[in-house]
Amino acid sequence: MTPGVGFTYHCGVIQSNCPVLQKGTTSMPMSDMTQGTTTRSGAAASISAGIPEPESTEKAPVTVVQKKAKSGTSPVSIFLNGEYVDSREKAMVPLFEHGLLYGDGVFEGIRAYNGRIFRMHDHMDRLYHSARAIMLEIPYPKEELGQILLETVRRTGLDEAYIRLIVSRGPGDLGIDPRKCPKPAVYIIASGIALYPKEKYTKGLRCTIASTRRNRPDCLNPQIKTLNYLNNIMAKIEAIQSGVDEAIMLNEAGCVAEGAADNIWVVQGGVLCTPPTHVGILEGITRQVLMEICEANKIAWREKNMVVHDLIKADEIFLCGTGAELIPVVEIDGRVIGTGRPGPVFARMLDLFRERTRTDGVPIR
Repeated sequence: MTPGVGFTYHCGVIQSNCPVLQKGTTSMPMSDMTQGTTTRSGAAASISAGIPEPESTEKAPVTVVQKKAKSGTSPVSIFLNGEYVDSREKAMVPLFEHGLLYGDGVFEGIRAYNGRIFRMHDHMDRLYHSARAIMLEIPYPKEELGQILLETVRRTGLDEAYIRLIVSRGPGDLGIDPRKCPKPAVYIIASGIALYPKEKYTKGLRCTIASTRRNRPDCLNPQIKTLNYLNNIMAKIEAIQSGVDEAIMLNEAGCVAEGAADNIWVVQGGVLCTPPTHVGILEGITRQVLMEICEANKIAWREKNMVVHDLIKADEIFLCGTGAELIPVVEIDGRVIGTGRPGPVFARMLDLFRERTRTDGVPIR
């Protein structure tokens, strides 16, 4: 905590005597309630990291975009449960928000390429399926929520963007009873993203097999894309502690499941193999796109149960997901995969995927 800054608790929110902090609202920054953020928690952390003062909401979005571009930061547009804001500092959620307190909610990570929202309808369908699974009623019809998403992206001025669409149980009390949350909340973040350094896409990732096992489908089904990513985060921590880039998770039977946040593909004898959903994985949108690409280009592929030995003897391995796109794996627990460099099958699939992203999607404007 910053020396000399005091905090008090009032009406369900944290308040500060710091004049800089008092310029924003007195609730928790919403960026801290979602998986995959890279900023430290709280407004004080943002200030110490040198994040500029919030732009005025009275200015047109294009002005905000221009100022962000000059400062070298990625433009951001946020739909904050009914209103649009243009900076992280203004994006505050109630401290009693059950998405923050308990991970009670669902989300989608979505990409925009070339002025189009890639596979937007697939993402919207999966969001509503996840919400139904946890008995969460999204407060907008699917078509209307889609229009709100498009408007949020338009306000960034970006043609290439990452979108995080979140539906939480909403504010409630300190118990877990969802009935105490009168209305679900919707948040949308549109900005840029870079999960891995650029050189990792040409040189490949070093991975470890995580001791943390993937959630069993009969406990918390990984096909439900919830705000609770602790299972994945524990695997990611193992990778960090091991000094490598990423973790590969197994299910309780020892079968290969997926990466900490991505689906996995293994090339064996020219055939692309990926684990079936019943082993306990997310039914990834990018994974589905790659299946369609294989079918359209007569590339051999199959769903297959695999164990660690199948990874070690593979010709190539790569991960796929909306945030990471396609990224190669060249080493697992010190064992070199294939030639130790990204292989020709990966290169072809990446080219075909990029070709698909240029024309597939819902126009932003």
